[in-house]
Amino acid sequence: MSWYETALVLDPRLEEEGINQRVQRYTDLLAANGATELRIDRRGMRKLAYNIKGKDGEWRTQADYTFVLYQAPPTTSKEVERQLRLDEDVLRYLTVRYEKLPPSEKPHDDESDTDDADGSVGEEE
Repeated sequence: MSWYETALVLDPRLEEEGINQRVQRYTDLLAANGATELRIDRRGMRKLAYNIKGKDGEWRTQADYTFVLYQAPPTTSKEVERQLRLDEDVLRYLTVRYEKLPPSEKPHDDESDTDDADGSVGEEE
């Protein structure tokens, strides 16, 4: 199984509870389709790089960002993307596949990253 990260860009006009329900809906869908080790990173409201037209025809300048990292078979991400495409409150989404756990998500080994007092790492000769 590969690692996947799905970015959700949700309509800012949803209430906080509506956003939480959407995120929960898609994490439940992932789990039901075989995803494991779900990690959710809610970033909250952010300014968009470019305006996006919403379902009501009005332009959005902000959106709620959520990132979900998970390990799953390939069919899982396809089903979730199909559901995301149908949801009018999802302005944009993107799924990225990793061959292994991204370096920023790996647990840190405190012993290997210790710094000396002068700021150098390890011994130099």
